[in-house]
Amino acid sequence: MKYLPLVWAGMWRKRSRALLMLLQIATAFILFGVLQGLDAV
Repeated sequence: MKYLPLVWAGMWRKRSRALLMLLQIATAFILFGVLQGLDAV
């Protein structure tokens, strides 16, 4: 946890890369939720 501020600062150095990474994470969670919903039916 002590390196979290360093990682956070490094991540936002290139905003386009950071936004793409956040978009990928959001897409993964959405896909996971949709597939879990289909599996529950």
